Amino acid sequence: MPYASEMIVSYKDIERGVPISDEEYDRAREHLINGGMVKVHGGKMILTSKPEKLDGHLDPVWQNGEWYHEPETEPTPEELAQQHAREENYWVKAELENVEVQLMLHWTSDPRAKATADAWSQYAQQLRNYTSTDEDGNPYIRDGETRPISPLDAEAAE
Repeated sequence: MPYASEMIVSYKDIERGVPISDEEYDRAREHLINGGMVKVHGGKMILTSKPEKLDGHLDPVWQNGEWYHEPETEPTPEELAQQHAREENYWVKAELENVEVQLMLHWTSDPRAKATADAWSQYAQQLRNYTSTDEDGNPYIRDGETRPISPLDAEAAE
């Protein structure tokens, strides 16, 4: 006797195996071929189709044996601040990689080096002071810090 999970695994919808009859297998297979979905909930195979997205809601998700329409919500100020801190932390990491390249160019007396080694060292310190992470690894912008200006941008502004 086939199991629903054997069929579901091939459609990347893994849940626990449920014994089904050949007739149920054929019906589920036909349903999948026609764009439907097969879900397993509470030991039962459920043939369903994803409902349309409702206005003001996120895409529907399958949860506890039924489709759930989660309302769209505006991010809270705290969520926006956390998102901004994450983006700034990614920027800092990318900038530190650029600093490393410039310092290596200076250390090897490469003619492609820009600004001065001291300017790059100072910029690296400013970058490290700009963002940090808490004990849970969540990035934040340190109090009183502003986004540092690259030596390249400082030269262009002069």
